[in-house]
Amino acid sequence: MAGLFSRDRKKGKNHHRKKKKNRKHHRKNRQRKNKQNKGDHNKDKNRKDDDNQKNNKKKQGKQRHPASTDYDVHGVLNAVFPSAQCSNPKATALRPNGCISFLNCGIHSKSGWNPPPVKLKDLKILSGQAAAQKPVFAPCKKYLSIFNSIEQETGVPTTVLMSFAMQESSCNKGCTGPNGEIGLMQLTKENCREMGVNPGDAWDPETNIRLGAKQFKQYLDQNNGNVIIAIGMYNGWYKGLTESKARNKQYGCGAQNNLDYLDQTLNAWWQGKDGYTKDFQTYNNLAECGNME
Repeated sequence: MAGLFSRDRKKGKNHHRKKKKNRKHHRKNRQRKNKQNKGDHNKDKNRKDDDNQKNNKKKQGKQRHPASTDYDVHGVLNAVFPSAQCSNPKATALRPNGCISFLNCGIHSKSGWNPPPVKLKDLKILSGQAAAQKPVFAPCKKYLSIFNSIEQETGVPTTVLMSFAMQESSCNKGCTGPNGEIGLMQLTKENCREMGVNPGDAWDPETNIRLGAKQFKQYLDQNNGNVIIAIGMYNGWYKGLTESKARNKQYGCGAQNNLDYLDQTLNAWWQGKDGYTKDFQTYNNLAECGNME
């Protein structure tokens, strides 16, 4: 009996040993599988991270440089106008919308001013949002909502309107010009009446800006979108104007045309710079009047 029991015990021991071995074997297999799974998971994760990095690089490559959003049109004016008297703008970083001899084309000749057919879309101009952040436009900031509203109404960009206001009155709603011009946009009484507005009502900033925008838009439409002619006309220029006529003081010193007007508007104010610095005073013909409009 004792022998039988001892054999059974041995069998039992062997049986338990086999079970333990099997358990160890299964445990090792599980550990191997877990390691494999972790390795596969890490590989997948690394692949995803690599893919995400590649996608981010692609997105960054496609995104525009933050500064580029400041401009509605980018770069210097590089178009050539072969049919124009002055065909090459000779634009530079300082004068991205053309040199002054290009803008004032023909002013020194007998036939007079004959600007090339430049459209608004050809020119570099700060966006209204970017212009409003520039120190030079600080006096206009209180009227920004009006400028923006009238841009929506007329299609004339906020920066163009603020530039006229700075050039004409330093954005001072109470400014009276040397010939009785009114307010922010320096409207003449005659122009107010032509647009059906009593000159006395034009002192209101919103009315004043709206009339100035309509006047500029009218000049633009009359000249097939030629923005250089339209800007010049806002200061009393006309095709055929000569330097001697522009300097004529017959009707008073302030009745002269500002020969730096186009350069100051397009290359200074439109770029968020002060148009009355020395960089933009080539002729400076109004300085003797004590009046810079």
